[in-house]
Amino acid sequence: MKKLLTALLIAAIIAMTLPRAFAAEPSLDNFQKQRDYDSRFYDVLQKDWFYDSVRMGFEFDLINGVSGNSFAPSREVTIAEILALASRLHSIYSSGEASFTQDSPWYQVYVDYADENGFLIPDLDSYNRAALRGEVAEILAKTLPFKALPPITLVENNEIPDVKMNTPYADSIYLLYRAGILTGSDVFGTFHPDDNIKRSEIATIIARMVNPDARETGTFDSPAELYTAHFEARKVNGVNLSVQGVTMRFSGNVNETNPRLFTNIVLTRDNEVVNNPLTFTGKISHNKWGDEEVTDFYFKFERENTEPGTYELSGRYRGEPFSLVDIIIEKPVGNTPADPDSLYAVYFSCEVDKNDNLKTVTEVSFYFSGLHEKFLQSDLSDLVMTRDGEKLQVSFEPDVFRYTMSENNRITTFFSILIKWGGFSTPGTYQITGTYRGTEFTSVELTI
Repeated sequence: MKKLLTALLIAAIIAMTLPRAFAAEPSLDNFQKQRDYDSRFYDVLQKDWFYDSVRMGFEFDLINGVSGNSFAPSREVTIAEILALASRLHSIYSSGEASFTQDSPWYQVYVDYADENGFLIPDLDSYNRAALRGEVAEILAKTLPFKALPPITLVENNEIPDVKMNTPYADSIYLLYRAGILTGSDVFGTFHPDDNIKRSEIATIIARMVNPDARETGTFDSPAELYTAHFEARKVNGVNLSVQGVTMRFSGNVNETNPRLFTNIVLTRDNEVVNNPLTFTGKISHNKWGDEEVTDFYFKFERENTEPGTYELSGRYRGEPFSLVDIIIEKPVGNTPADPDSLYAVYFSCEVDKNDNLKTVTEVSFYFSGLHEKFLQSDLSDLVMTRDGEKLQVSFEPDVFRYTMSENNRITTFFSILIKWGGFSTPGTYQITGTYRGTEFTSVELTI
């Protein structure tokens, strides 16, 4: 008996000093079902888009509920929770098991493991705050080796609308997109890297990481190109009384865009920031602008901007900067005629054809430096309009249209009058001369 015990003891010592011949090799095959799900979470229903992911994550012993029967799919995930999950992923992939002993704070063991294995983000301000989606991508992309995350779909650099290659963690985000693990939040593949992430979203990402059959391939639609943007103002008697919203105009017939592609929106009045959020109304209209198809998306401010001053708006669409032409909100104006000493230019306006060729002279506009109240046609005299030097008979509609604009801190008021009977379309060079309240003027020539 003593000889037998001695032999067994020696064999045990030798076994402890030998490599683990049957230790698991690094592989996705190490992720196996460990327990039954049994539909245990009352807040995860079979109709939910994340049901299969939550079930798989639980069965593989990667994720748990917040209690025995609740998963809390909409709850945000903290940095510490992501590191704990990533540590389990890395350990199971590498060795076939995950054994961690928690201490104080509970997440320190996972922080240390992540640091040792190269997937800890340096200089994090807190482990207890909600994780950002970009941070999650950075951690998880480094949890598994590249051979476990091979590209299965083509995603070009800068194709993700809100992730350019200079965006923080862009390399990790694109790696996970190309591996079919991240798919975006819309048909354009928008990622929202600075948003917090929910438990339901994490469950889906984890299911795709451990199960290649759950990964998705496909292509993204290209978001429409922003053509122009302008303020929507409430105007009474030619005076802008408030800024109500903004119209974002796109080229072509566009049926869908993601309002969240508009970022860094800043509204100012007289160069001071105005805290007044801009939101999409859901209203879309398809229009013709000249001969071009355009689509307008309507946004509104939380409240009307009624304070007098010069308003400007800037922002980014798909990461590219844009800005609006300034608009001036005024106090109600009086009946004082525009100062003739401020008149600095007279221009024609013209319709164009489908090739942008000038087609018809339609109106005359008088430009004044500064803000002015009224413009009376009766203050015009000695009007002579010519085409190629030949005098024309010209009459104007009775209404006068008043506009104000600001550019480079220079305020301009201009008044437009429409030429009767549709204007002039005969080819030639047009010009008009005359006198406004004793000041002679000559318009800029226009040739059609």
